[in-house]
Amino acid sequence: MEDREFHAMNALLERRVGIRYALPQKGFVKSRLQRRMQELGMENLEAYVRYLLAHEDKEWPYLYDHLVIHDSRFFRHGPSFALIQDALLPYWRQIHRPVRVWSVGCATGEEPYSLAMTLYASLKERVHVFGNDISMASLRQAQRGIYPLRKLKDVPWAFKHYLRKAGAGFYQMAPEIRKRIAFFCCNVLHMACVARESMDLIVCQNLLLYFSQGRRRALLDQLTMRLRQGGSLILAPGEVNGWSHPAMARIPYPCTLAFQKNR
Repeated sequence: MEDREFHAMNALLERRVGIRYALPQKGFVKSRLQRRMQELGMENLEAYVRYLLAHEDKEWPYLYDHLVIHDSRFFRHGPSFALIQDALLPYWRQIHRPVRVWSVGCATGEEPYSLAMTLYASLKERVHVFGNDISMASLRQAQRGIYPLRKLKDVPWAFKHYLRKAGAGFYQMAPEIRKRIAFFCCNVLHMACVARESMDLIVCQNLLLYFSQGRRRALLDQLTMRLRQGGSLILAPGEVNGWSHPAMARIPYPCTLAFQKNR
C-alpha cells in the first residue's frame, strides 16, 4: 500500500465512520484490508474501493469489523467502577425514578454487563443500561451474553452469582441482568438515535482514540447534550486532552477522568 492509497482510504474512513489512522499504522490497515480482499477474492485495492463505493451499506459494516480491534473486557478500568459505586450510586439509591446509563461503543457487551451488575443489586428494575456499536456482529454476540470463562476472570466475586453455566467453558449472564440492557446499532457520528438530556451516566472509554482530536471534542460536546442535569460522563484517562465544556465540571476522583453536568 502506497502512502497516497493509505491517505485516500483514511479519508474514506473518516468521512463514513469517523475513524482515522496515523501513518505508522499503515501496516495494520494494509493487513486488515488484505484479509477482507481475500475473503472477496480481490487482488488489488483499487478494485476493492470500487466495490466498497458501489455497496456501501452492505460492505462498510464488514470493513469496520476488520479495522477496529474489539478489545472489550469486564470491569476494564477498576477506578471508574469505584467512582460509580462511591460517588454516583448513593444519590441514585435516594431518588425514585429510573436510572439510565449508556455504554458508548460497547463492542461485544462486556462493559454494559459490568455496569448492569454493578447497579442492579441496589437499583433492581430501576436501572436501564443501553449499549451501542456500529458492528452488528459484535452486537449479536453482546445480546447472547455468553462468554468463555477466560473473559470472566475480572468479574468480582460479589457478582459471580449472575453467571450461569452455558456449556463447556462458557457462561451466560443471568436473565435479570440481560433484561436490564438494550443493545442498538448506532454510529456515534449520528446521535439522533439517543434523546437529549436523557442519560444519568454515559461511559465512553477506549473509543475516542480512533478519532482525530477535533472530532473527539465534537463528540464529547454531543455526549454532554445527552446527559440530564446532574448526569455524569466517564472517559478513559488520557484519551482526550484540553477538552472543557461550560456545563461540565470535573469529578475529583483518583485515577479517573470524569465530569458532571451542572447546568
